[in-house]
Amino acid sequence: MAFRGAEREGSQDGECALQDAAASSRTPRGRIRGESRASVIPALPETNGVVARSVLSIAGRRDGNGRTRALELVHRSIVRATGVHSADRSGRSGPTPTDDGSMTAFDTPDVTSSDLPAEAGLVIVGGGAAGCTLAYRLVAAGVRDVLVIEAGTNTGAEANGVVPGAALARLADPSLSWNDELAPQSALGGRAVPFAQGLGVGGGSSLNLMAWFRGHPEDFRSWEAAGATGWGPADVSKVYAEIESRTPGAPGTMVLSTASDLHPISSAFVLAGRELGLPITDDFNGPQSTGVGLTTSNISRGRRWSVVDAFLQPALRSGHVRLTTGARVDRVVLDGHRATGVEVTLADGTTRHVRAREGVVLAAGAVRTPQILVLSGVGGREELDDLGVATVLDLPEVGQNLSDHPVVYTSWRARSGEGLLTSAGADEALLQAELGRGTLASLTQTGAMLATAPGDGAPDIQMFLARVGLDDHLAPMAEPSVSCVVSLLTPRSRGSVRVISRDPAVAPSIDPRLLGEPEDAVALRQGLRRTEELFQTKVLTAVTDGAISPAAGSSDLALDEWIRDHVYSQWHPVGTARMGSDARAVVVADTMLVNGADRLWVADASVMPTVPRGNTQAPTIMIAASSATRIAAVLAAG
Repeated sequence: MAFRGAEREGSQDGECALQDAAASSRTPRGRIRGESRASVIPALPETNGVVARSVLSIAGRRDGNGRTRALELVHRSIVRATGVHSADRSGRSGPTPTDDGSMTAFDTPDVTSSDLPAEAGLVIVGGGAAGCTLAYRLVAAGVRDVLVIEAGTNTGAEANGVVPGAALARLADPSLSWNDELAPQSALGGRAVPFAQGLGVGGGSSLNLMAWFRGHPEDFRSWEAAGATGWGPADVSKVYAEIESRTPGAPGTMVLSTASDLHPISSAFVLAGRELGLPITDDFNGPQSTGVGLTTSNISRGRRWSVVDAFLQPALRSGHVRLTTGARVDRVVLDGHRATGVEVTLADGTTRHVRAREGVVLAAGAVRTPQILVLSGVGGREELDDLGVATVLDLPEVGQNLSDHPVVYTSWRARSGEGLLTSAGADEALLQAELGRGTLASLTQTGAMLATAPGDGAPDIQMFLARVGLDDHLAPMAEPSVSCVVSLLTPRSRGSVRVISRDPAVAPSIDPRLLGEPEDAVALRQGLRRTEELFQTKVLTAVTDGAISPAAGSSDLALDEWIRDHVYSQWHPVGTARMGSDARAVVVADTMLVNGADRLWVADASVMPTVPRGNTQAPTIMIAASSATRIAAVLAAG
């Protein structure tokens, strides 16, 4: 299926162009059947007590292969209760049989970079999650001659060759990131904190852990209340409905799935939540957004489905989009207040000018977008004066309002080595490679969204169960272990991205002020207490063997100290070009134009007024998709 909503939002020609491009990318081996959206985890009435008692009665007994019988019982129990088992694969990740019974092949994106042209219609700065989405949606809306300029050289195609279970290795690859570091964090004793942002085509969508969280309706109500008109819950839900799909390989959509083959510890985590009386949900993006359950991921047929697959590849095949990689945009060229082009530095150090007849869209993310704006003369006058940059537009909030999720990684011993690395042998890897199945075909299988503070019931703590123990640097631990990743969804702390040099190659100072507000540390401590409660349940104590870090039974004082020593950024920066309807807003919410500028738009995570509850991949893609419609309307109006 091609672009959904193109008939309503764009020209018929735009839709046809993308349908033709999509048709050319389909596998010749047969039609892909659509996946059902069956409930993954219904309520587990009266099963949990039996499970817990049975687990306790056989905990520690092992079969000939050394697998803990308790783990196997937990796995079978959740299979019986939920229907997630080897005989029922429909509606979940993995390849889909064609009509003749064969398996469809997984397509590797055909992404080709062209030489930097001297001129284009509309220039998109950044080929990440926002930029790829913009390219597709703009063409669908009838825009022609779009040029995407990406600083990185990686095309994103090889990301699909990495099984989801090995995605952590990509986070450690320095060639795929800007390799920034946060400014010394004052609330953390001046500790240096690494900061990864995707570099290359697909950006974070080719690098991240593939978790798909829309954000809570309360997030979008607050955006709208703060002046972001047209960005309320109903508005964004409509856009999400257009860009999400459960059909493997569907172009123009982010293909979503939940884990087919649950790891036993993933099963135990859900049952532990049930033991505590927490709601069990089959969709954190649905009406039951709090509790424990299976997480949704952008995985199709056992492989990462990034924005390269969903949007950029069909956009390139339409013939209306060009891509240039290895080209860093240094500043926007402004004629008065109108954007007319960009200045670009190529890999060999030469500087080029690209004329943009229709305008420029910044989609470089919450760090590079404000840097480009400031170096273009758009920012606070005082900051611009200090840099020796002439002021074109005095917008003091450029680079301000930076928000990010603080995160900690707790770790727990696995009783029988039932972590991801120790349980996935050669046969498991072969199964995943050949069929896109097995526990390696997904990464974040289960998690929790919990409300620990009084209020509207919206979650403030997110948890992921990682089937391998992780240290602070996301490296697997040597001993058999698992981790629970705990992040604060509603930080009060705000920081900034501050340009410190006129040289575009010099990274700006990035300071989210992690835990700068004392309430954030208290809230994160509450999250750790809830984690302890989960791992003290009968079902999880049967399969894990005590805490590694932080120490079990730590006092509030000890936990606070541990948090300061171990908290990190979750790499979800937003807000540095806030959209709104007030005079100080950097971006005008209904058009996405920079306030006071002509033909200069921003359409990435930097426009978010506040960081949403959950991973920021989905909201960033949603913003780009909706912004494309608004940009096309401005262009159509002349």
